[in-house]
Amino acid sequence: MTPTFTKYVPPTFFQGKLETFLTCRALAEHLKENIFDEAVGRFFEEAALNAVYKTMVSTQILLLDFLLLLNDLPNFFKSDYPIVKNIVKACLSIIPKVKDYIRNLKELDYFKYQNYYNLEIIERLLKNFDNA
Repeated sequence: MTPTFTKYVPPTFFQGKLETFLTCRALAEHLKENIFDEAVGRFFEEAALNAVYKTMVSTQILLLDFLLLLNDLPNFFKSDYPIVKNIVKACLSIIPKVKDYIRNLKELDYFKYQNYYNLEIIERLLKNFDNA
């Protein structure tokens, strides 16, 4: 995470690190609640969220990493960091692309439709969050 604290970090640094930054966020949340004081924990949690956002907007994200992000997204809503709204907007721009990808898969199976359906629900929820 330390390189993300500098003013300019090349987008290549963020490539393939979404899962790492999600793990850092979860760890910072745990440390904030159990070890560090509130201010230190918030600093690291917000830094991890900023790294998640930079990864989303500056790199190609693997589908599995994006699904992992969506799975972790409810944990972001417990916080009041302004970057969360940007992450939601980025998700709303990525979800249609993922839905198109799923729609164009040649295999027709339950998991394809289940994932598509889940993305539909998540997209509607995020739109309501974004409008709130």
